[in-house]
Amino acid sequence: MVIVVIMVTTVVLMLGCSNKPYPDWDYRQGMRDFVQNISVYAKSVKPGFMVIPQNGHELLTKNGEMEGEYGYERDKI
Repeated sequence: MVIVVIMVTTVVLMLGCSNKPYPDWDYRQGMRDFVQNISVYAKSVKPGFMVIPQNGHELLTKNGEMEGEYGYERDKI
């Protein structure tokens, strides 16, 4: 009985999977939004709080390259 339940659960889980769950998702913009939301929340709790991302240089431009359109439009830095 336990083996049948495990097999049915495995089949159901495998059928629910897809290779590309978010094919048109802009991951850089999603991470920028996430970091900005953390910053907004932290500054609301403690004014002057700074969020300094480690290895976040690829998020500065929209294409991740050194030369490109600036990615943080809301900060106006």
